[in-house]
Amino acid sequence: MSGSWTTTITIAAPTLETPILPRVSFDDEEYALRREAFERFSIKFGPFTWDLFASPNNAQCPACFTRETYALAQEWAGLGNLWAHPPSCLIDSVMGKLEAEPRALVTMITPHWPKAPCFPRLQHLATY
Repeated sequence: MSGSWTTTITIAAPTLETPILPRVSFDDEEYALRREAFERFSIKFGPFTWDLFASPNNAQCPACFTRETYALAQEWAGLGNLWAHPPSCLIDSVMGKLEAEPRALVTMITPHWPKAPCFPRLQHLATY
């Protein structure tokens, strides 16, 4: 990985150290990690300033981007340490955003899908 990249992506994979992370569902379209799981990531990689993919029901951080404010349309560099738990359908778009804004500091939670077409790209972006 080039030294110019400062993007941090955390891949949440089911392992002995990181068990499958439980989610809380708010409705058919909204979910979040359980608060205890988020706190573990916050202790290790936080504190986080913005939740990039949230709603008032499931935001994990003091500030959040919602469907209305659409995180992918915002500039991330300079917003601090960002938390991203995007819907699976947006993972590829989030990776494109991270490539376009290499100074953004983001911890992104994704499924551990080694056979997914985007997985090698995700591993390339990951710094931890």
